[in-house]
This record gives sequence, C-alpha cells and structure tokens, in this order.
Amino acid sequence: MALRSTSAPILGTTADGTASAESARGLLLTVLGELARPGGAGAWTRTLVTLLDGLAIKDKAVRQALSRMERPGWLERERHGRSVRWVLGHELLGQLESGGSRIYDFGQRRQQWNGSWLLLVPGDQPLDRATEFRLARALRWTGCGTASRGTWICPWVARRPEVLAVLDAHSVAGGSGASLFESKLAGLGADADLVAGAWDLDALGRQYSQFLHRFESVGDDADDPFAAATELVDLVHQWRKFPLIDPELPAELLPNDWSGHQAAALFEHRRRDLLPAAQQWWAVSEG
Repeated sequence: MALRSTSAPILGTTADGTASAESARGLLLTVLGELARPGGAGAWTRTLVTLLDGLAIKDKAVRQALSRMERPGWLERERHGRSVRWVLGHELLGQLESGGSRIYDFGQRRQQWNGSWLLLVPGDQPLDRATEFRLARALRWTGCGTASRGTWICPWVARRPEVLAVLDAHSVAGGSGASLFESKLAGLGADADLVAGAWDLDALGRQYSQFLHRFESVGDDADDPFAAATELVDLVHQWRKFPLIDPELPAELLPNDWSGHQAAALFEHRRRDLLPAAQQWWAVSEG
C-alpha cells in the first residue's frame, strides 16, 4: 500500500517524500513497540527498511536513526555475516512496555470522577530550560495541565504517585518548595473554567476529528499482510500522541458528543483488525 501524499506532513516528511532521521526514529519506536517487542527477538535492518519504505521513509533516514538509537544503548547491533540485527536494550524495552500499556488502554475505559483536583504548586527552585521542558512533558503524560501562574492540575487524584515519581525523577521535590495537594472548588469558580485555562479542548477536538477522517476513510487492509503492517504502524503512530496531550477528562467536563470517544473506539477496532495480518508479515520477514 503506497502512503497517501497527504500523510507526508503528519509523518514529518518533506514534499519530495524524504524524511529526517528524527522522523524515522519516531516511526521506528512505533514499529519496535508494536511488532518487535512482543517477540522480544529484535529486528533485521532489512525488515525495518522495507516497512518504513512503505511509509515513505527512505533507507538512509532509517539507517541514520538506527545508528543514533544505538549510541545511548537503546539498541544493540548484532552482525550476522553481511546482515545486521538490532536487539532492544533493557531501558528501551522497559519504556516500550510501559508506554505501550498507556497507549493501548488510553480512552478505552470511562472513569468516575469524584469532583476533586490534584494541584501542583511550583516552588522557587530554578530549573534549566531542558529540565523544565522534560518535566512539563512528563507531567502532561500523567494527565496534568497548566492552570494560572504555573500551577498544574489533574482531575484524577489517584495519579498522585505518578506525579510524585515524575517530580522525584526531575529533582523537583523535598526542598524545592513545591506543594502537591487535593482540592475541590468550594462555592467560587467553576470546574469548566479550570479546564478552559489548562487545556485547549477545541484544538484537541480538531486533532481527534483529523484522526477520524484519516482512518475512517482507509480501506480494509487486513487481507494484505504488508499493507496491514504499514497501516497498523501509521495508526498507532498517530494515536500515540493523544495520551500526551489529552488528560482524559471526566465526561462532566467534556463537550457533548466528544470526538475523542469516537476516535478511541476507531483506534481499538482498527488495531484489532490489522494486528493479525501485520504480525504475519513481520514473522515471515523476520524468519
């Protein structure tokens, strides 16, 4: 299945269909998490090059991305004659397993909300720009959003251990002056106003609508193993951003007919249909 030309901007490719190593690395992570990780045996270069070529990522970009992922120990290179096999490093394997669970489960269960908020008030400990960026990304992964004056909020107080783990990992705890507590509004203000200040639901809804438009119009690739593999990687790659940008707000705080619910149902349905044929192609290619 040839990749539709409209996919190029979404995948980070240029107008002529080429891609940077960074774009290739993101797709490689999706491939490794979706197809290589379950078997645990790694992947041949030729398999990865073939699969990503079906997603308009050129051979050179794939090989550059593999080399860059080898340097921090994410991948380990094994030579078999003139062929190269890539084995998942322990750290990357752990990240793919934990991240995969979050991606596959995201949006599949409706949670009951008790009306409480988890609030993180920043302290006065200065953070360098890189640490601040990583901290913000990690907090968003837990479902937090930024409210007024840098305060982070999350509607799911059960995620307190996750938030504390993030703070500890980024050395924002203890003597930093930061405070974490649970709270409910008490007669002043509205939960809807907190949501509007922390998240742009209109923009998020548009992204879900784009996802629906993209994958509702796709034909049935389940009978073509290679087409199923490329479509599966594309599907998961586009879906995996949503746990980072969507806090899974309670139904009470969402617009009526929220497109995120429809998108989650479509993702689960399409992945279930594509996975067997995609795994068949992967097994043959790796054999």
